Amino acid sequence: QKETFQFRIAHGESHRLKKPLDLAPWKKTLRAAINTLTQVIEKFPAAPEVADAWYSRGKAHNELEEFSMAERDFLHFVTHHAEHPNVDSAWMALAEIATSANDPARAAKCLHEVEKHPDSPHYPFALHKLGWAYYNLSDVTRAVGYLERHVRYYQNRMKDPNSSSGPSDGALIETTLFDIALFYLD
Repeated sequence: QKETFQFRIAHGESHRLKKPLDLAPWKKTLRAAINTLTQVIEKFPAAPEVADAWYSRGKAHNELEEFSMAERDFLHFVTHHAEHPNVDSAWMALAEIATSANDPARAAKCLHEVEKHPDSPHYPFALHKLGWAYYNLSDVTRAVGYLERHVRYYQNRMKDPNSSSGPSDGALIETTLFDIALFYLD
């Protein structure tokens, strides 16, 4: 976690100063993590903590843009550790991998898994991404339906005095309304 934070700060500083960023140390750290996690998975396949190893190895592969390896690890993770707190994060990563591969049907299948958990912090993002997945599948009616649900989610949050709603919720609603208009016009 600390190395990830330091990398992201260095990456931002590099862009600000318009200097090339040397990613070799970061990639070396990720590869070392993958090797260690692989050893944990092989030596302790039944340990409760092995779920974290599968998830972390998937994240490391994803960071290295080794998408087939990341997908393999995330699929194992969601299949064998469905009750883990990071399962929705893994489904979102799988959806992103599918979207990047221009496979909106596969992305939608992953996002539907997150949709089953309305209390998940990933839920509203899954609704928005489902809208886009169905738009890319040329199912505009279903796409608009998901974006309408996305808007209602944030409207309800803004009405709830116990929520942590803020000005960004209004901005998300506005962006989604623009997306709906785009879908109709297209």
